[in-house]
Amino acid sequence: GVSHSWQLFLEHPAFLSCLVLVRWTQVGVSLLQVEGIGRNIVPVFYAVTRPASINFLVFLAIVVCGSFHAYSVFPISENFGNFSHQFNAFLKIFRLEVLGDFDLSELEGLGEEIEGNVSKKGRVEAEVEEEKQSAIHHWLRLEFLVLALLV
Repeated sequence: GVSHSWQLFLEHPAFLSCLVLVRWTQVGVSLLQVEGIGRNIVPVFYAVTRPASINFLVFLAIVVCGSFHAYSVFPISENFGNFSHQFNAFLKIFRLEVLGDFDLSELEGLGEEIEGNVSKKGRVEAEVEEEKQSAIHHWLRLEFLVLALLV
């Protein structure tokens, strides 16, 4: 069996993930002592921690929260419910505005639907269905354009 010390990590893998992240963070901080790396990274860290940069990050956080609020009023069923649903809706807006990663169908709560069957020989025959437009389709696309261009 598994040794008793690993039982915690098997039951709660997030603990192990946090430990791995902490160790890699320690490696990164240690690398700042290497002249070729530290000489280039320390000025960047210094610039990011200045008041003007912090003010910009606070402003960006306010804009992302406002955009999330505007997006969350659309009647998209997968965005309503428990905290997990709300958090996933927030991540959609965060990915759009901060990372530049987006999927218009995902914003609309749609996705590709695959319909098919498996034959007796084990062969899969399937087709990707065309996405259906919802009643809010054009409004959501307009909001996407505004958020993508202005933020």
